[in-house]
Parts: sequence; structure tokens; C-alpha cells
Amino acid sequence: MADSADVIVIGAGVQGSSLAFHLASCGASVIVVERSVVAAGATGRSSGLVRVYYDLLAEARIAWQSQAWFREWGDRVGGDCGFTKTGFLWIEPAERLERVRANSASHRAMGADSTGWMRPGCGGWPPASRWATTRWPPGSPSPGTRTRR
Repeated sequence: MADSADVIVIGAGVQGSSLAFHLASCGASVIVVERSVVAAGATGRSSGLVRVYYDLLAEARIAWQSQAWFREWGDRVGGDCGFTKTGFLWIEPAERLERVRANSASHRAMGADSTGWMRPGCGGWPPASRWATTRWPPGSPSPGTRTRR
């Protein structure tokens, strides 16, 4: 182990590992200190979901831009991260319908495939459910994707 570094990163979860990777890519010497093993904490228990649908447009834009990293993982980082493009279902109560429609429109404006509909358009959902508004954006770089763990 090195005796010194420009930066010491505490924790080798997704945040610490990403920080170390990007600092090293910029030329910094980096030491990562982890009490257990890489991804031993919350990162290792994550479902691995990468999504774009967020209520805050700023978060949605960051998530939208970050998907390029997963699609181009082999060229940028090396290896296969297991990125698989899928659809995404988001369920909201009826009183949020107008907000969901506005969010869906803003996601489409930035290029994400986002579609919303009311329960009757879901076909096959249990009629006794209390679901009122749903979102499932299939296709293109979708607002929902899954990475293999």
C-alpha cells in the first residue's frame, strides 16, 4: 500500500468507487480505504436499478446523462457492467395526475420515452386495486433500466 496519496477516499461503495475512479482519471493518486470489501454496504444490497424518472427535473437530467456511462461502460471503464435496457412502471395516486403529466412532458422534452395513462389503459390490472395513474416508458434509452449484479 502507498504511504501517501493526493486523495484518500473512505468507502468503496458506488459513491467512493466512482469518486476514486474519476479522480484517478484526472491524474490524482488515490487510496481507497474500506473496512470490509467493495460494495459491502448499501451498494451491495441495491437492486441495481438505473432510472430517469424523478420528480425533480434536475435529478432526471443528471440520470438521463448518466445512462451513457452504462451504455458505453466497456469503452469508458472496461469490462461488462451488465447494463440491460428495460421499461419502467411508476404508480401514483389519482390526485397527482396533473403533476405526473407535467413530469412526463418534461421527460419527453429532454428525450426520454415517457408515457402516462389512467388505470383503464393498463389492461389486466386488478380492478380492486387503488392504483390510479401509472407510467411505463418502454423503448429508447428508457427512464428505467437494470444492471446485473
